[in-house]
Amino acid sequence: IGRQTMVYGDKRLISSGEWGNPSRTFDAIRFHYAAEKWWLDAFTSSVVRFRDAEFNLSDWLDEGDDRNEFFSGLYFSTTVLDIQVTDFYALELHEEDRGGSDFVTLGTRMKADPLKLAGWDYETEMAVQFGNRFGSDLRAFAGHWGVGYNWLKARWKPRLGIEYNYASGDSSAADGRVGTFQNLFPTNHLYYGYMDVFAWQNLHNPALRFSVEPSDRLRLSLDYHLFWLADTHDGWYRANQAPAAPGRRNAK
Repeated sequence: IGRQTMVYGDKRLISSGEWGNPSRTFDAIRFHYAAEKWWLDAFTSSVVRFRDAEFNLSDWLDEGDDRNEFFSGLYFSTTVLDIQVTDFYALELHEEDRGGSDFVTLGTRMKADPLKLAGWDYETEMAVQFGNRFGSDLRAFAGHWGVGYNWLKARWKPRLGIEYNYASGDSSAADGRVGTFQNLFPTNHLYYGYMDVFAWQNLHNPALRFSVEPSDRLRLSLDYHLFWLADTHDGWYRANQAPAAPGRRNAK
């Protein structure tokens, strides 16, 4: 109970956002239970907002804020399948400003262990969203799929991988429906190019990745990305989820 960071899975939806100047924290109540091959988290929280020259408060503690944003969820992870980690989650975001929002994110994540697959690895994460976003009906989807090979016995442990990232966009700002996937509280810097010009929103992104590890403390990578919008009627969203093109719909 108290102010804390929250990091789940590969940080695509929930993370401490450590790449920015201030990291992300939550005022939260969180319950954790762990068994031999699985664990479960249940939480309710409110993200802490940064204020110049003032004590930083979440909506939970700020009596003068009418946004009242609360983020709650269940996150389950298991290694029952010995070759991979398997996660399932159900998340809810509630807000009371700008017409109000209340929507659910249901998702799953699977990540293989290359040590148990003779150097091969694979990973996927898929999520659907439904509910209400600023007075409009929200229906959205996002997915990540990747496969790679690790030369585990080679000196620098090189890895070559290919992946594809997708997140739905919105076809019309005036039809009473929102199709833009809501990226929630991620660390986008790790996945859609280190220039931080894309988020997991309204996105097609095939990528080729190559990396080596000259030492335990040094990893070098070379990535090649292709980007285009999932729907050209929607905006281009940067890593901070702000629209790059003025006048476009701001989904977050």
